Amino acid sequence: MERLEATVRRNASVWRQFVIYLKTKLEEWNNSLAHVIKLTFTDDVFLLYSYTSLLSEKPLLRNYAIFSNCIREACPGMTRSMLTATSSFRYIPRLPPPPPGARRTTTKLSALSSTRSGGVDGFSFPLSTADEIECLEAAVRQSQRIWEQYVQFLRNQKTTAMDIAGVMKLLFQDEALDGYNFNGIQGRQRQKRPLRMYAIFVDCMLEAWQEQDIDGPQLQKGITVAITASKSRQRVKRCRENKRYLFKRIQLFKQSAQEGVDNFIFPIPDCDTIERLEVSVRMFPNIRKQYVEHLRRVKDQTKEVVKAFPVLFSDTALEMYNYMGTGRKERRAMRDYHIFHDCMLEAWSEDGVNELVLAESINIVIKRADGRKRAKLFNFRRRIFQNVGTIFSSLGPDPQL
Repeated sequence: MERLEATVRRNASVWRQFVIYLKTKLEEWNNSLAHVIKLTFTDDVFLLYSYTSLLSEKPLLRNYAIFSNCIREACPGMTRSMLTATSSFRYIPRLPPPPPGARRTTTKLSALSSTRSGGVDGFSFPLSTADEIECLEAAVRQSQRIWEQYVQFLRNQKTTAMDIAGVMKLLFQDEALDGYNFNGIQGRQRQKRPLRMYAIFVDCMLEAWQEQDIDGPQLQKGITVAITASKSRQRVKRCRENKRYLFKRIQLFKQSAQEGVDNFIFPIPDCDTIERLEVSVRMFPNIRKQYVEHLRRVKDQTKEVVKAFPVLFSDTALEMYNYMGTGRKERRAMRDYHIFHDCMLEAWSEDGVNELVLAESINIVIKRADGRKRAKLFNFRRRIFQNVGTIFSSLGPDPQL
């Protein structure tokens, strides 16, 4: 594509040939620029480019003559906003073709679903990603037929008793709306894409629901309510996922305590217990064997060395240790301990853990433990200062002063 761009800019005859090619393809596809671009460039091309600078630092397609000047020359009625909507492509991998029998069944079911719901050609609702929203917007702006299908689909979906938020839930999944809000304003957080600039969210919906007396302010309020409800559902989903994760961690801790080493409960709570475990591992072969087997079980469940350490040792127990034993504070070298070095290499060597990987993982574990300790101390001091300030403010000024 870079070679085509350079040739078009240098050679006027190549420029004219490319414009003629675009005109011919546009006539064949009824002025559908989206189809012409899809025929001219493969999906892999758009992995390395972006049309706007809001989403990535990739080279901007709007600065390329083959995507701007040549297209406007081939299609005189093409405005910049239409070109922006059409060229805002994201990479959508093409799935391998299904077996012939599955294809016939899928085609029959898709046609039946599209007939019953008055769907839109090439789109399956609810849309699940932001890429599908962008593609629908580009298709609606470029094809009058797609516009009319989408408007009719909106009419079929919304009954008189259904609110706009309910229709939005049928049209778009929560994950697809994650990067959008109505005005595009998000305070200090990442920039959102404004839905008020999209025809599929404003123009088409107003046209479809004008018989139900839906005006601009009502539409804005309904879309805002839908976005708020979508965020709430996502928060609830994340909360449930966190609960499931914590439940698995609790079960792992309980199992670790039951299937651990004789006379030791994991995670190890303090430095003295670490020293006692080290002495026991050095003196008693059966304790060493139990400890190595316990390391294997924990690693099989957590999959990573960094995640295995919190199951084995608490942050308080690791306060006096780091891998090399160096630092501003006096630390004990973990590489000199069998429980941190020899036993772990023996237990995890089959998983590709060597001395370098173990050292890097231990350094990450110690760094995170120190960070949690600093955060805990900071929050503790902040609560103290807040309580002291509340006490002094409740006392009021000294009457003697």
